[in-house]
Amino acid sequence: MKENYIKYIINEMCRFYGYGVIIIDDIFMFESNWALVKNINYNKKRVILFIKSDEEKYDDFSLLEYLQLKLNCYDIDIVKIYLIDVKEYNLELNYTNLKDDLIYIDYKNNKIIKYGYKDQDFVQELASIIYNNEIANKKEKEKFKPIITYCIISLNIIIYIVTAILSKNIFYSDINVLIHLGAKYNPYIRQGQFYRLITCMFLHGGIVHLVLNMYSLYSIGPLVEKLYGKIKYIIIYFVSGIMSSLFSFMFSQGVSIGASGAIFGLLGTIFVFAIKMKEIVGKDFLRNITSVIIANLILGLTISNIDNFGHLGGIIGGIISGYLLYILKFKA
Repeated sequence: MKENYIKYIINEMCRFYGYGVIIIDDIFMFESNWALVKNINYNKKRVILFIKSDEEKYDDFSLLEYLQLKLNCYDIDIVKIYLIDVKEYNLELNYTNLKDDLIYIDYKNNKIIKYGYKDQDFVQELASIIYNNEIANKKEKEKFKPIITYCIISLNIIIYIVTAILSKNIFYSDINVLIHLGAKYNPYIRQGQFYRLITCMFLHGGIVHLVLNMYSLYSIGPLVEKLYGKIKYIIIYFVSGIMSSLFSFMFSQGVSIGASGAIFGLLGTIFVFAIKMKEIVGKDFLRNITSVIIANLILGLTISNIDNFGHLGGIIGGIISGYLLYILKFKA
């Protein structure tokens, strides 16, 4: 929990107040190897460190010398934050045993306990993100509901029921019925039926095809919907699906259907997020997402009747849309 709280502070201070992140050598034994740094003026920098204990003796001279060399700056304001659990720390009500040169934060109750006079400017910034975290926690307790994901899954199921009725078979879909309902069929698209680039995203060739895709969507969709917001999520889903259909149209002559292109796009979007936030989410998360994408692409190459061009187009669509939405800071 403490590690996640530090990551939150680092992320929000970088996001809202222009701080950067540096890595501190292990020899200093801080709570986190990540530290915040910001230019105060042309010749001065502020460095924010997370310490393990207020009782620990840190060689401030060696630390200052280390930071001066690392940042190529000789006027450095060092601010130390100590995250505590008030109950474990056994604090008295007047907090007289707290040191004046540290910022104390009760991370479990999300409150600043005490800080020194020289830290006032930074504490104002810190207080604002802690307040935002308090609001976010309250909203989190209301429990996030991936409504858009549920709607997309429901729509796919309803359309499959219609397909099954028309095909007179619940397990397999008739190819002629799929084409009639809007599958990606190149001859018709060339005639101007461009709506097929979208409608094919909601058609499936059989019950197994539907279940596998909906399970994947249920597993991945809520994460993207939560990270990017509902409007962004809709944009990413449809851009990825359409890009998937376009790649299939350009490079494959067969009939193509399914939500997998859009789902691959969601994976591409998570990949972008993992790269942009790798300091916060960690390299393991990025490595896992990369391995999932590669494994699915390889799996597609080993199984017949898989539209690999569609999958590739979906990933590209997800990466492009996810990157642009991240850069433009589009807010849902």
